[in-house]
Amino acid sequence: QVEARADFAAGHAESVSEAYRVLDEVDREVNFAITAAWDELAADQADLTSGTTYIPPVDLVTMTPTERQATFDDPGFWEWAANHRHDAKALLDAAFDAGGIVDQGDRDRYAEGISNYWAQEACESAGIDGGSWDPALGADANSETIEKVYTYYGNLFLDRPELEWAGMANMVGPTFGAAFFDLDQLREIGAVAALASTAGSTVTQPGKILADLSDDELAYYETMFLTMQKKIFTDMGGQHEAYLNGGLEEIERLEKARIIRPKDGIAWQSIDEGIRQDNPTAITEGNLGLAEREQNVIIADE
Repeated sequence: QVEARADFAAGHAESVSEAYRVLDEVDREVNFAITAAWDELAADQADLTSGTTYIPPVDLVTMTPTERQATFDDPGFWEWAANHRHDAKALLDAAFDAGGIVDQGDRDRYAEGISNYWAQEACESAGIDGGSWDPALGADANSETIEKVYTYYGNLFLDRPELEWAGMANMVGPTFGAAFFDLDQLREIGAVAALASTAGSTVTQPGKILADLSDDELAYYETMFLTMQKKIFTDMGGQHEAYLNGGLEEIERLEKARIIRPKDGIAWQSIDEGIRQDNPTAITEGNLGLAEREQNVIIADE
């Protein structure tokens, strides 16, 4: 009888866990749709205010190739697409999936558009103003954004523990955050040490090293690490938003558009399979694949 109760409790806990997961997915889907609708309403109001008269096509798929190419050659279409990113993405996704975007320049433009789309979704989810995120301004000017990046990773992992890469990224956050601010402070210490050395004052050995480094050199390293943080976030954060809001279908679209590699798509498939089949090994292997991309693709040239 005790064993039967234990089995019942375990089964009940599993059912509750699965129900919570489904509820979370539905909640995210509804929230995403509502946010997109509000964004498009705001874009329509902006069009009215500015006097924009461009009327986008209802459907690109049913157009003839000549008609479709004429649309892509019209600067007005791309201006509309930039201001109506949700409606434009749905329109262009359908054309891309149907093989209707043929010209390489248009394909590149489409790829850049959906890459930016998901990066912006990641920024919005993290509460980051992507337009003002400028690594060249230094750690102090970006302090709020630095914190929000790692908070975003942590919340992702807490909400979805199978997203282990996000958990790992959150764990290293304090270390990297401290390094950003250390470099910022070293620039100030270096400036003081250089002044003291020039004035003939006694300077410690570490101070002499800093005095010998120009502010440009220290600023280079500070900017480089901040740039790496932004590149990782817009790429990996964007992929996570694509998966969470579009599933494997959206991941496959990113792969087809050559935004991610086939092996990155396999990593997400492994994570998805692990979730569906309760396979921790598959989940871990997939997340290690994401870590490989982070290290060998996103920041390999930094």
